Amino acid sequence: MKNLLTLLFIFCFTIFSYAQIKFEKGYFIDNSGKRKDCLIKNVEWKNNPKNVKYKLTESSVIKDLKINTIKEFSVDEVKYKRFKLKVDSSKDNLQSMTADRDPVWKEELVFLRVLVQGKASLYFYKDNVKRFFFSTNDIPIQQLIHKYYFMEGIFKVENNDFRKQLETKVNCKNSSAIIFDNINYKKKNLVNYFTKYNLCERIDITYSEKKKAKNKIHFKIKPGLNFQSLTYEETGHLNEKVVIDFENKTTFRFGIELEYIFPYNKNKWGIYIEPSYKSYENKKEVERKRLLPPWTTIQQTIDVSYVILELPIGIRHYLFLNKSSSLFINAAYIFNGKSKVRSYYLGFGYEFNKKVNLEFRHYPNKNFFGKSIYGYSKYNNSSLIVGYQLF
Repeated sequence: MKNLLTLLFIFCFTIFSYAQIKFEKGYFIDNSGKRKDCLIKNVEWKNNPKNVKYKLTESSVIKDLKINTIKEFSVDEVKYKRFKLKVDSSKDNLQSMTADRDPVWKEELVFLRVLVQGKASLYFYKDNVKRFFFSTNDIPIQQLIHKYYFMEGIFKVENNDFRKQLETKVNCKNSSAIIFDNINYKKKNLVNYFTKYNLCERIDITYSEKKKAKNKIHFKIKPGLNFQSLTYEETGHLNEKVVIDFENKTTFRFGIELEYIFPYNKNKWGIYIEPSYKSYENKKEVERKRLLPPWTTIQQTIDVSYVILELPIGIRHYLFLNKSSSLFINAAYIFNGKSKVRSYYLGFGYEFNKKVNLEFRHYPNKNFFGKSIYGYSKYNNSSLIVGYQLF
């Protein structure tokens, strides 16, 4: 059984590892200005990329595109442009914050993500810090300045010079300062402003990044079957080892799951919590020797009863086969109420129509009693679970 489970997990991880190399239609523009249509590995970069992998056809060799060899690329309707410019390297976390109000400039060669492109264009940069940049037909690209710093070594305040930059350099029909005071240094606010500015100037927007899927929260019911076995070992009369094997049992289990899907990496990663009910009851007639004279054999009935509400907290990864179905693997650490016995499980399954899923889980051997002078138990459990997503 253990060898079979090992082979199944190796098989699943092999499929997932292979499937991660997913290339989608895109293009890049080299330093000479030549555009090349190709397939680009789309990893939905959380931070701005420094290089890109591509191939010309599905069967072609994978090649690398370094940042110094291309000046633009696009995949899945997301566009990046290369610039050599000054980036404020100040940190926004409290531990690294200083009393200096001014940016700490560092010249870098970077890919900036294009958010809006028109008479006034907006770009985004992220690498431990988040920065926005802009350019117009008359003004070369520069950072919109925003920085946290300490005042008098105590108060956390903001340098919001970006509002003044917008008022003086990206202002249609001389809008009042009140409008700019209401703009925050956030993607949604700035995209809205640059979009309105271009419309006000009666200039067509040549590119605008489409809205991506937001964070997703799913609620599922998870009934299923537990396939359980139990072996109990103890030291009996004259240090004689006693092993008691209980019959295998199949029992019902029920759980509810709350899952959060991260909005990046094409919604492939999620975390979840799944309160679930589990029980195990069994008994067996055994012959045992008395511990005191006379050392005769007696018949005893050993009853085992185990009822618990488990609280697994886990991580899950999806492999999308098409728009309606996917494979997934997950792993979770289990909190067992007041019990000091901790455990975990590994699982894999198939989801159909983004509603129904079938999952197989395996729990490593667990000792009910923990460290005990009475004996040692080996409780083994595998589960077959049917899930249904309510929302």
